[in-house]
Amino acid sequence: MAFKRIAVDTSKAMFTVHGIDEADRAVLRRNLSRPRFTAFVTSFEPTELVT
Repeated sequence: MAFKRIAVDTSKAMFTVHGIDEADRAVLRRNLSRPRFTAFVTSFEPTELVT
């Protein structure tokens, strides 16, 4: 899946990830641990990350 932008809300143990598509529709919302976040983000083509 291609994302226009991925926003990340960081906390101590979990990251909340939100992704939107080219039409600015929310298509992703997921809570990930730090190790899973790294694997998740590297699985996509280059995308704008907003924190």
